[in-house]
Formats: sequence, C-alpha cells, structure tokens
Amino acid sequence: NATDSNPVGPYRNGDFTVQGTVQDANGISKVEFSLDNGNTWVDLGITATAGEEKAWSKAISAASNNGAKSLVVRATDTFGRTSQSGAVSVTIDTAAPTGTINAFSGGYYADAQLAVSGTASDGLSGIAKVEYSVSSASGPWSLLTGTASWFKNDIDASALPEGTGTVWVKVTDNAGNESAPVLSTTFTVDHNAPVITVNAAFNGAVYKNANFIIDGTVSDTNLGSSPIVVSAKKDGVAYTLSTALTYSSGTWSQVVNVAGSGTYEITITATDTVGRQTVEKRSITVDQTAPTVELTSVTKLLEGNKVNKTVTFNSVASDENGLEGVKYFVSTDGTTAPAYA
Repeated sequence: NATDSNPVGPYRNGDFTVQGTVQDANGISKVEFSLDNGNTWVDLGITATAGEEKAWSKAISAASNNGAKSLVVRATDTFGRTSQSGAVSVTIDTAAPTGTINAFSGGYYADAQLAVSGTASDGLSGIAKVEYSVSSASGPWSLLTGTASWFKNDIDASALPEGTGTVWVKVTDNAGNESAPVLSTTFTVDHNAPVITVNAAFNGAVYKNANFIIDGTVSDTNLGSSPIVVSAKKDGVAYTLSTALTYSSGTWSQVVNVAGSGTYEITITATDTVGRQTVEKRSITVDQTAPTVELTSVTKLLEGNKVNKTVTFNSVASDENGLEGVKYFVSTDGTTAPAYA
C-alpha cells in the first residue's frame, strides 16, 4: 500500500511512497523492487533475521516515471529462495491534459442558450471530465457531455449581459491534472433588436413642399459602424435618394430629395452586428401645387369697384391635399400681399 493511506493505483500525479513488510523463518538476505513487472529490479538494501518481520518502503518520483507501471516486490531468503508479490498497476501522469474549443460560425450569437463543443486529449491517464463556466476562469464549473469529443447545446445564456461573453472550459484527466491555462473563447451575446427613434415631427400626417431632412437615433449594445439604411418609394415605386445618409454615434439623418408632388414612403432599417433588424416607416405627402382661391362676391359696391364702409365678400378656396386655412389682406395702395403665415 501507499504511505498516504490511499490506494496505490490506479492513477497518480505526484510523488508517492509504497510500503510493506517481509518475513521468513530463515531470514531475509535481500528485498528488491520493480516498477516494470520484474523486468528490472532495484535493491532496497533490506535484510531480516530468522523470523523477523521487516518493513520496507520505496519512494517513487512521479516526474521521472510517467506512464503505466506494474509494481512488484521480491524477497530472497538466506538460502536463495525467492518470493514475489502480486503486481499492483498504477498509471503515473504528471502532464496536464489539453483541449480545444471549436470556433463559432460566422455571425453566431447567444440569446437564451449557448452551444459550445470541442475536443480533449491526454496521452497517459486519459480524460476524466470536461467542464465549463460562463462566470469566470475559476468557475463555478458545470459538466459538459463527452470527454475526447465534448459538447453542450443548451447552456443558459438568458441572464448574460449583451455584448462580448466568454466561456471557459477546464479539462481534468484521470490522474487529477487540469488543463493549464483554462481554455476560453469569446462570443457575442444579443437579446434584443436595435431600437430606432424618428424625429417626432414625422409622426402622423406630414406635409412638405420641398427637399427635407428626416432624422433620429438608433441604439443597441451590438451596433456596427454603419447600422442604418434609409430607402424610399414615391407613390409606391422605388425612389432613389441622391444624398448619402449621415451617421455618427447613434444619430442618423437623411436628406430626402423631392421630385414633384406625391406620397413619399421612407423606410429606416437598423441592423446590429448579429443580423437582428428593426424597421420604421414614415409617409410624407409632398405638395408642390399651390391652392386655388376665387373671390366670388363683394358688397356693398358703390360704383365700379369702389366700396364704402363695411364690406362683405365671399371666396372659394381648394387644394387636393386640404387647406390649413384662408386669410385675407386689404391694401389701398396696391401693396403686394404678404406671405401666408
């Protein structure tokens, strides 16, 4: 047995000492020890007198004896007769196991669950277990499925913060050696689509009569350098915007060039680095045709176009997109009417 009170085998990863006793009615002249099932022997320098029970021990250096060993002790009495113990098998392994984590495919991200896989190897004692942590390089650790080829497809990622996450993997061999350093790789965590805001001036019915700027913001933990695309239709037909989008640090704006009256549908699409999208649409009516107005009657007329005191007049105004209102202006000297305001 071993002096540390543990079984000698089946695996050891550090120095240890084995021990036992020998006894013979005629005395012991020699005690030998073998690590290779008797192919080679080391004299322990032990002798015993007739009938004496004598203890023996052998310290074994692990680093210089890696591999599968078969431990045997042999005693020779004073008449040259020998007796040999049964072999005790032990694999000595001081080397750390190794492993790899398979690369995530392009565009991979974790939302509710993370899937990870890889391989592990150990040339001496073999792989005992492979564990993972999404908390830190020191755990806590949870068991993966498999050893030489391992995986887990349902690691809970729902509580991980958005952004760059890390999964750590630890390989342990049968001798108790652990992979050093712990394996790790990063991945993207994404739980939500981007959020787009559009200038509130474009909510509801919006009217324009010339080029205009539509603008807003976009936010997401995993935004790329160019997350916004703005496209347009005029009266249901694809329409080319002649000015490039302006984007900086979550703020975007787009000049919409106008080519005549009509309904302009503006589509704003935000895409984050993992491909999640959000779409906002706004409809703007462009009206470049002036409304019509006609003065239908004026009273009281005195003579010709002359009036006196209180005047009553009637008019008719119209526009295909509706009227904001009708105002009048009175001038006695031919002054041009001011702009509508």
